[in-house]
Amino acid sequence: MYWLAESWEKIKPETIKNSWHNILTTKDFKDNNKKKKKEHFEIKNTVLKLPGCEEVTYNCDEEWLYGDEEEEITDDAIIRMITEGEETEDLNDETEKIISHTEGTAALDVALRYIEQQPDALPHNVLFLKSLRDAAARKRLSAQKQTTLD
Repeated sequence: MYWLAESWEKIKPETIKNSWHNILTTKDFKDNNKKKKKEHFEIKNTVLKLPGCEEVTYNCDEEWLYGDEEEEITDDAIIRMITEGEETEDLNDETEKIISHTEGTAALDVALRYIEQQPDALPHNVLFLKSLRDAAARKRLSAQKQTTLD
């Protein structure tokens, strides 16, 4: 992934332009430039009509239009964005309480007793809950054995 980004950064704009030159005709480029200039002229006229923007120069409105396209994100900014996302995820993880094996076994035991008391309980549902409860009980015993060995 990094090699791809690095190689993309090394490509000169002229190379990209030349690669499209064979596909697109110069007429396409001229038409595109005319269209862009017309749109730019319309936007500038609209901006000049806004209160407080009567003295906007050509360079100012061009900067407003294309400023975002020219802005590069630095490595430090990318790292900050990633670490900020991880920090918020960590905060969310801390608020979530982890249920112990003992609590899980007790909850499954209550659910099993509830299902067994129901007249319309299906045998496969009872067996499934028993298997879940037994698995939680095995994990509880395994965790207890590990803590006593240390």
